[in-house]
Amino acid sequence: MTKKKWKEYTKIEEITPPHSEHTFHLHWFYVVIVVIVISSLTFSYFHWFEAKVESLNEIPPAPHKEEKLVDFPNTEAGTFGGILKATYGKQPPEEVLVLFASVKIPGLTILYYPYQRQLVAGTPQMVAEDVALFDGREHELYYTFKNGDKQILYCDQKPIAISKFVLPEKNLLSGMVIGAEENFISPAFEMIEIIPRFQES
Repeated sequence: MTKKKWKEYTKIEEITPPHSEHTFHLHWFYVVIVVIVISSLTFSYFHWFEAKVESLNEIPPAPHKEEKLVDFPNTEAGTFGGILKATYGKQPPEEVLVLFASVKIPGLTILYYPYQRQLVAGTPQMVAEDVALFDGREHELYYTFKNGDKQILYCDQKPIAISKFVLPEKNLLSGMVIGAEENFISPAFEMIEIIPRFQES
């Protein structure tokens, strides 16, 4: 064997594994993709968590509540009424029970005289005789008026007193109308309603 052939025969060639460079690049490509996905998910989670915390810290606005009337809103027309309890809280009751007193219309009250069984209401005052309230049964009591027209007092949906409605006149000395300083609704009412219009059954 010649020297030249021997060198060729003994020559050690550098052998590179097939596709080793391609596999290396593909491996790092997957690593980068996984890192990007994890980073995106982490960012999205923290963004969602921050928004959730902010929403929990926000104080929701209080729901709007319609203001309930406790007196007549004007002197032109109105209706007051409700359901009276079956019995009066204090026993024996006072000689006069104030069921309602208006400030908007001075002098307009609803009074009950339990020992005389009289119900007095309106302006000028109307008197209904032989009215049994707080007798162990609930009663529906309503008063309605219209300025320049009439006023009516109802008990259990029946008119028990009717007359012309007249606004109280001013005191000649003071120039003021005498009436209650604060409107009053008796706790003897289980429920009440006040509407700004005349309501005739």
